[in-house]
Amino acid sequence: MLKTGVTILICTYNGGVKLTKTLAHLAKQIVPENISWEIILVDNASTDNTIAIALEEWKKYSLNIPFRVISEDIPGKLYALQKGIAMANYEYFIICDDDNWLEPNYINIAFDILKNNPKIGAVGGETIAVSDDGEVFPDWFETYKEGYAVGKQAEKSGDITGRGHLWGAGLASRTALYRKVYKDIPSLLIDENNTKILSAEDTENCLGIILNGYTLYYTSDLKLKHFIPSARISIS
Repeated sequence: MLKTGVTILICTYNGGVKLTKTLAHLAKQIVPENISWEIILVDNASTDNTIAIALEEWKKYSLNIPFRVISEDIPGKLYALQKGIAMANYEYFIICDDDNWLEPNYINIAFDILKNNPKIGAVGGETIAVSDDGEVFPDWFETYKEGYAVGKQAEKSGDITGRGHLWGAGLASRTALYRKVYKDIPSLLIDENNTKILSAEDTENCLGIILNGYTLYYTSDLKLKHFIPSARISIS
């Protein structure tokens, strides 16, 4: 039975270098004592020393927060997410990619929104891009930033069910609902021949949430930074 609290899900493939700052930001979360939380790191077929780096990094903070590492050997974020959510202990979860730096109040705000609004199936926030050069980006980036899951997901906070989706980065949702969505509606990202499309898993999940009668919500109060290495910032 799920307990009241929040599971942070980090799915990673060879993300050891990126994880140090991601975990450092999680260690700075300001969470009231009445909100229990845990971190599940899903190692998705990494071939480097991701697990060792992550465990060593988290040890530095001496926090009494459960930190579990599980493995999903089938490549693909959808598989990693489903494995992590199957292992979650808490009623709510937050997807924190291995290059996401959550603001210190992220867990607290997400928890309050989901707890106080039972018809909200998922909530997302605003993403700020950072790179090796800080927040300096080429002129064209503004036009294409949504492709990087960067920016505001709506003009103002509120119900955005009509938009049809939220970014997976920083998305907070209900564990039992996620499990139900994929139990009732098998993923269309894997066909009967096991051909794996495995992209847009966040959109598919959101559409399943809507089909189950829940709403999608955006709030600018939820903020995270998305680290994008300079090698990914190109027209190609």
